[in-house]
Formats: sequence, structure tokens, C-alpha cells
Amino acid sequence: LFTAPVQEPAYGPVCEGELGCQRVPNAPFARVLVGSLPTDTTYAWLLGGDQQQNIQFPGFPCPLLVDPVVILAVPLVDGANGRKFVDFDAVFPPLPGQVWFAQCIAVSGGTFVGTNGVRIQT
Repeated sequence: LFTAPVQEPAYGPVCEGELGCQRVPNAPFARVLVGSLPTDTTYAWLLGGDQQQNIQFPGFPCPLLVDPVVILAVPLVDGANGRKFVDFDAVFPPLPGQVWFAQCIAVSGGTFVGTNGVRIQT
């Protein structure tokens, strides 16, 4: 559970999962991204880019909230509450004031699902 003011702000609908982003103390360009996804999730990816989006694709329940420049396959961990989790440490380019956007997408129940997006400012 992340608490303000150390959490990067979220945007967009939570949809089928939730993504949080924690600042790392004494490391201005480092973040920890944590995603919570449905129990039947089989694959997950973190998407990152420097532009926010809100694109709804026909047949998919969750919108794409970032213009992906980086797509990383991430491992899933079983959570104590029955959900699947993604835990990813990231170091962003040392560009003070730069804004980045991230979202987690996954395959769950035979379709793509997503999380909210997070806005990360270095």
C-alpha cells in the first residue's frame, strides 16, 4: 500500500487490475512499479512511454492508457489474497522534470485486460 506524497499519481480507469508506483528514497530516478491483476492472469507486460493515451479497442474491456515506446514482459507472483502481482524496479533516464507514463496489460480469461496508468515525473 503506497501513501501520498511518495506515490506517483494514477490516471484512467482501474479496469481489471491496478498499478501503483513508489518513489525510491534517495534515488530520484528510481521507482518501484507494483501491479495487481486477476487470479487467472497468465502473462503480463509493463508498457512505458512519454505520452498518455486513452484508446478503447473493440472487444477489449480496458483502454490503452500509454503510447508504448517500451514493452517489457514481467513475471507474475501469486499474492496472498488470490490475485497475481507484478513487482518491477525501474531506473529512468536522468532527465529532471521529464514526465513518463506506464500501464500494465495482461492476458486474463482469454482476453487482454489492463490497469490504470501512472504518471511518473523525474
